[in-house]
Amino acid sequence: MDFNLSEEQRLLAESIERFIQNDYGFAARQKIITSSTGMHSAHWKTFADLGWLGVPFTEEDGGFGGGPIEVAVLMERFGRGLVVEPYITGVLLAGRSIALAGDRAQKERWLSPIIDGTKLAAFAGTEPSSRFDVTDVSTTATAAGDGWRLNGHKAVVVHAVNADLFVVSARTSGGRRDRTGVSLFVVPADAAGITRRDYATVDEMRASEVQFTDVQLGADALLGQAGGAAAVLEQVVDE
Repeated sequence: MDFNLSEEQRLLAESIERFIQNDYGFAARQKIITSSTGMHSAHWKTFADLGWLGVPFTEEDGGFGGGPIEVAVLMERFGRGLVVEPYITGVLLAGRSIALAGDRAQKERWLSPIIDGTKLAAFAGTEPSSRFDVTDVSTTATAAGDGWRLNGHKAVVVHAVNADLFVVSARTSGGRRDRTGVSLFVVPADAAGITRRDYATVDEMRASEVQFTDVQLGADALLGQAGGAAAVLEQVVDE
């Protein structure tokens, strides 16, 4: 079995290594983590320009067409530099949720801006009592006219303070821990009824407690089939 990197994987690794060496030294990182946003918008644009935000997405979706190896190459180098920008939550969790569950129009509307770096997504899939069970969901989305009404509390939403949109898990049917009945919604971060409590985490990231109170959503906010998001959530967490 050949464990050597391919030429494309090697070039990806080298580009990230150069960035970490030249632009992400300790002093530069200290400025980022003590800033009000806890991330560097110019760095995020660099991630987009170099194609890193598109690594885990198919070419059909506008991405690099990478898989677990390419993601591992990227994350290993990010780890060496202690990069605080929200790649895991914004790209690998929120972005991949849209890629797996969204239709073509939803991908063009929300995934393309994530890949090109013009929109930042945050993954709101954890609740105060859910621990690591993505199907333990108390947040609810109820049918309201042609759309949905969202209510609930999401915990430790990483980089919610910088987000343009949230990918939110909510229960549309069933009991709190039922595997069926969990749905995914894309929610604009500036929607009426959203409040946040922001804080720094122990690993120097930014996170928030996010409360959704009668947040009105259109029909197109729902990703995939109502009640069928468990498999998507489990896959993105596994990835």
